[in-house]
Amino acid sequence: VLEAEYNGGASLLLMRITAWLRTSYLLHYPVGPMLDAVAPFLSSATTGGSYFLDQFLDLGGIVVALDILTMPQLSQPDKLRALRILEMVADAGVEYRQRICEAPSEPIDVIVDYLAESAKEDDGMHGFE
Repeated sequence: VLEAEYNGGASLLLMRITAWLRTSYLLHYPVGPMLDAVAPFLSSATTGGSYFLDQFLDLGGIVVALDILTMPQLSQPDKLRALRILEMVADAGVEYRQRICEAPSEPIDVIVDYLAESAKEDDGMHGFE
């Protein structure tokens, strides 16, 4: 569907968005728009089309999403979007969950640390309400 919608250029568009994402997060720029733009490509994997998901992962998508979770300079909404990207990858099946676990940056520790930090921040915010 995406390939038809973009006249056969969906793959190129995903590659460009992913390249933009990779350079932006390293420079500590907001990455929410890029993560939002990647999501429709990844959601096509849940309807049987893993082509774009595989392409995103081959471009280092898992490592980028995990790195975003560890960067204190990036906003919480951007980190939450990165976590949702990882969730979309995991929802695509066992093979994709395994690829997350095999990422080089201790993915489970990164995700658990992010969730613990988020919970701590949420608890701190409730004390001021």
